[in-house]
Amino acid sequence: MRPESADRCVLDPARLRQDVFANLRGLSASASTVRHLAGAGAVCLRSLARLHVVPDSADEPRFDMKLLFEALADGALPAVRVPEFDQGELESGEDIGWCVRELARVCPAVDEWDGSVLDYWKPQENELGKILAAFPSLTRMRLAHGPTARTDAETYIRTLAAHCRSLHLVTITSRTRAPDSCFRIVRDAEGVAVEPLSA
Repeated sequence: MRPESADRCVLDPARLRQDVFANLRGLSASASTVRHLAGAGAVCLRSLARLHVVPDSADEPRFDMKLLFEALADGALPAVRVPEFDQGELESGEDIGWCVRELARVCPAVDEWDGSVLDYWKPQENELGKILAAFPSLTRMRLAHGPTARTDAETYIRTLAAHCRSLHLVTITSRTRAPDSCFRIVRDAEGVAVEPLSA
């Protein structure tokens, strides 16, 4: 391991040991770095709460992510609650959907989804809900692209809630100087209600 800056280092895969970064709780790294950590049986992967993965190549990001997921067993990242990944050239809904489902396979404890990292992906609410339903513990969600009108937002979120049964808070990020819009999801015997928490 060679320090490159105060918050960045270069790993030598041949010298990795299981106890590398043993107390690490958050990691931002390339797909190959996470793959090498998995190959070394690094114990830090079992304690990470936040993980941000970046494809190694802008030209073949799906290939990079495929190699990563092949190296990770089911539940390999059991403590990760907030996963993020740079989409690179993963612009199709099919590729991004596949990546999200693979994240759900290796990160079973995810309870928060930050959709702002997928800046170019604009799925319909039914498509998004079906994909994010792979995270059974998902309770909070932030969306980069969502309807701005209140009634449209409530309909959109109600559809998401039908797929994501644990979801109870959705924030739609503002693209202007206006504040973000937050909505609480209330479930009872009569169904699902969506209540705005901000103007």
